Amino acid sequence: MSIIIRLLSIVRKFFPIKLANDIRALEDDSLTVHTLRSFDEYVLHRNSLPEYEGCKDLHGAERKIQQNLPFFFIRGECSVCSSEKKLYTDFRYGKLVDGIRVPNWRERLICLRCLLKNRQRASYHLFLRLCRPDEHFAIYITEQYGPYFRMLKSRFPATTGSEYFGDSIAFGQIDRKGRRNEDLCALSFEDASFEVVLTYDVLEHIPNYKEALSEICRILKPGGNLMISVPFNQSSADNIVRARLNADGTVEHLLEPEYHGNPIKNDGCLCFYHFGWELLDDLRFAGFDDAGLMFYWSKKYGYLGGEQIMIFAKKSK
Repeated sequence: MSIIIRLLSIVRKFFPIKLANDIRALEDDSLTVHTLRSFDEYVLHRNSLPEYEGCKDLHGAERKIQQNLPFFFIRGECSVCSSEKKLYTDFRYGKLVDGIRVPNWRERLICLRCLLKNRQRASYHLFLRLCRPDEHFAIYITEQYGPYFRMLKSRFPATTGSEYFGDSIAFGQIDRKGRRNEDLCALSFEDASFEVVLTYDVLEHIPNYKEALSEICRILKPGGNLMISVPFNQSSADNIVRARLNADGTVEHLLEPEYHGNPIKNDGCLCFYHFGWELLDDLRFAGFDDAGLMFYWSKKYGYLGGEQIMIFAKKSK
């Protein structure tokens, strides 16, 4: 089945799908989102979890959905391509929970029409609801590889993406494949260049991530929005430092080394942090006026894997 997904990815690259025409249709949907801005609010939220309908018995509901097959489909609605189709999943990157195989819903619940994963479809859904963009929005996203960037660029032509290639080419320059090289701690963009910055699963790989947050704040326009996804431990008030970069350039591992997939290099990226609620304080210190977490889950849209998290921040006007 993975071969079919790769073939579909090639087709979609040259023949992109048509997106939902009316983004206002997403405003009154059935997606329940709980916005929290502190660890104390989170504790109250968890204590009240059984009381709201959208997230009752998450894991029980998910176990009823999954099947004991190498791969299977569940019925769901894709918020990106407005497709009410079956969503594909398998047990790649899955885990054992109480002796039962559980899929990695976040990474392997895929719409076979637009080829976007659970987390990608959800991030676009939440982006529309939070930012209410028009087609002229200037967006910067810290990726330029794969169907998500192509989708975003087709809907919002003023989107700029980038990857990190180190010193192989100058920062701010574009390689022969059309990919821009940027260092998130020293961005080449002018001040107040973008209405929105999106960075998904990147900050945990940056040793000096606080510099990156300051740079992101600098390039955002007043009132601009930032959306972030990172490994986040909602039960931890503090960030968890897994590794650090010493002054001589060597890496010191404080916990068992953890590497994540990298679309540019096969050897993966070292994870320096799992973040906690301290990250919201870091965002406010970097110059953001408001910061919080959006907790969400939806069987209808296939946003599974327990209650999911998206971090947001707004620059002061």
